[in-house]
Amino acid sequence: MTTNMPSLVQETVGSKYNIDYLSWLTKDSHTSGTRPEHILRELENCLSRPLISVLHSLSSEFLKVLENYFTTISSFDISFNLSYLIRNIFPNTPVKVTVEAIDFLQRLLVEREMTIEDFLEALRVTRTTLSEKNVRSEETFIEITHQEDLETGMERLFVIFRIKSRSFDELQLIWDALIDAFNEKLPLKAREKVEVEVEPGE
Repeated sequence: MTTNMPSLVQETVGSKYNIDYLSWLTKDSHTSGTRPEHILRELENCLSRPLISVLHSLSSEFLKVLENYFTTISSFDISFNLSYLIRNIFPNTPVKVTVEAIDFLQRLLVEREMTIEDFLEALRVTRTTLSEKNVRSEETFIEITHQEDLETGMERLFVIFRIKSRSFDELQLIWDALIDAFNEKLPLKAREKVEVEVEPGE
């Protein structure tokens, strides 16, 4: 009897980190000495082996090594890919993403507060909303940052749109529209931890 190794590893490791392990293992960015080749060989060898042999390979020690690997590369890839993906959504708009925001976003993904697609889709609808409000990319600066309330310990991720050449009333109307559009795409449990704001630009 054989088993599907990708499915098995995804269930035991990938699901814990809310990632597709095959996409990580096959990325070109990991081909130059940054991924442990003995892990890849072990996974490849298991693809057509009997189930009992596969289970033996997935010992606690092996899974620990694999999980540590996923933790390391997911931290790097999320920080690199997030900025890239956001810039694809807002190709002509300056975007700043803080290190603290990346760290907090990763925790939200690992804890399944939301998925990366939830977050990106929320950003996509804000782009549409800004277009409907006739906000041009050259008027806008985007900052994604993290804040922690020292009294309560509550942490939040803020997506801040700084828009130039608009009155206070105009900014308020844009903000109200962005809140509605942004929150509609986020799971309920993520809405208290991920917020959108509009501020006057310089």
